[in-house]
Amino acid sequence: MDKSSESFKKAKRSHWAWHLLLLAAGMLLLTAFIFDDHFVKRWFTVYNQLSEKRQYYLDFFRAVLLTIASGFIVFWFLRKLIIDDWRSAVLRWRIIQYRVDTSAIIPVIESSFIKRFLWLLLPIWIIGVAISIIPGYEIWALHLTEEKGVFETLTVICYLFSGFIALYLVLLQFRRIAPNSLCRWWLLGFSIGCLFIAGEETNWGELYFNYKAINIIKNVNYQNEVSIHNIPLPLIGGYWANDLSHLIAACGGALLPLLTWCSNFFRRLILASEAPLPPWISQAYFFVATIIPQDNVIDLQRANIPSELREITIAIGFTIYAYCLFQNRKKNYGKKMI
Repeated sequence: MDKSSESFKKAKRSHWAWHLLLLAAGMLLLTAFIFDDHFVKRWFTVYNQLSEKRQYYLDFFRAVLLTIASGFIVFWFLRKLIIDDWRSAVLRWRIIQYRVDTSAIIPVIESSFIKRFLWLLLPIWIIGVAISIIPGYEIWALHLTEEKGVFETLTVICYLFSGFIALYLVLLQFRRIAPNSLCRWWLLGFSIGCLFIAGEETNWGELYFNYKAINIIKNVNYQNEVSIHNIPLPLIGGYWANDLSHLIAACGGALLPLLTWCSNFFRRLILASEAPLPPWISQAYFFVATIIPQDNVIDLQRANIPSELREITIAIGFTIYAYCLFQNRKKNYGKKMI
């Protein structure tokens, strides 16, 4: 009787927590409405005293609020599926009480030829990156890392490939009668992230198609482009995207392998949540991206060469990761899960 009563209380708390999420979405929508141009100009005379730049920031803030509120509403509609997947992960966590080997959570590239090629490419890539950031030897990197150049185009292709592969795997999870698993949400987040970065790299198509874009983003962008990563943030500055990419590389190339090797708790957590980790070769490329210095540390003919090299190195790691997931799709999504 006590156990059933406790289960009922937990279910009730979970039920109200999801409705609080919907309430938060409503509050965000209300806040976005308050920041609407016509409403603010009518009721707040101080708005007209703000500089044009600050007014653009208010418009951008309103768009961010609408995006977050839309995300909350989507999660609320999918709450039953999310709860079932979460309960499945908790059940797996309780069952997995043994020591988990790294081979149980790190996928393997099945093709020996591709695996050897990627490992052989790694030292060649390291040498090329090292030469390109030596003052006086960066001539070839100047042409390869320029806007709409070879490396930027390859970076976009890599992220598009990774994003669509992950999206295909997500559709497999939702279309089939698949067991409850948090894996689909990991893949969905990975797909959205890759496609978002690909859009950012091309300024959402403006770089190649020269269309007339909305001014809500361009007006707060210090390069006057349609991209969020070039919008300066308060207290952070205008180059926060470079720091973020360095952090992602450090997590994937240093923190992740360290936790995988040293922590059985972390391995159990990954196995229970079925989070698809990148293979060792991807983590090696992430480590290379980690040790590439920040911009302006080395006096080069163009300051952003290191960050451009880091971006394509991370993109290569993600492409290998997506290919490995696609190659192991039957093994990962066709098996019976606990």
